[in-house]
Amino acid sequence: MPSDTKPSHTETEVTQPRRRIKRVTPRPLLSNEKRVIDFFDDIETKSVDTLEAGAKEIIRLVTGFLGLLLGIVSLGSASVAPILQLTEIKIGALAAILLLLVALASALVTVMPRSYQVRYSSLDDKMEAYELMLERKSIGLQVAVFCFGLGLVTFAGLIVLFFV
Repeated sequence: MPSDTKPSHTETEVTQPRRRIKRVTPRPLLSNEKRVIDFFDDIETKSVDTLEAGAKEIIRLVTGFLGLLLGIVSLGSASVAPILQLTEIKIGALAAILLLLVALASALVTVMPRSYQVRYSSLDDKMEAYELMLERKSIGLQVAVFCFGLGLVTFAGLIVLFFV
């Protein structure tokens, strides 16, 4: 323990016949300790909102890129861009579209409400439901971000093929 910090409690031993009891008396928190505790409490409180905000942003980005990608693919039917008729371009476009659709579906699952069975007076039930909610939203957002990133890389590869 660093020498400039004080222990968070003091211990005194009380001796009674045949057993020892340690009495722990907490000391008031230092201001920096209180700030750290408040910081982590704030993170925990806002974590569900942060996950949902991230998923909503992915939804906005995916819909924009899907519109752009589908617009480019639709040009392939015109005689304007014969390069868009190449099999590599079609496969890459299909892969990018599928990845973006999976990202969109995962982001939608993240923001979709779900009911949790919780006994009103049970803190344990509430904690379990909260942990399940965080886990579901976190996994959904991770899948959405991964597929969105992979879809963008695929899209970037199409652009490189198009201009090379």
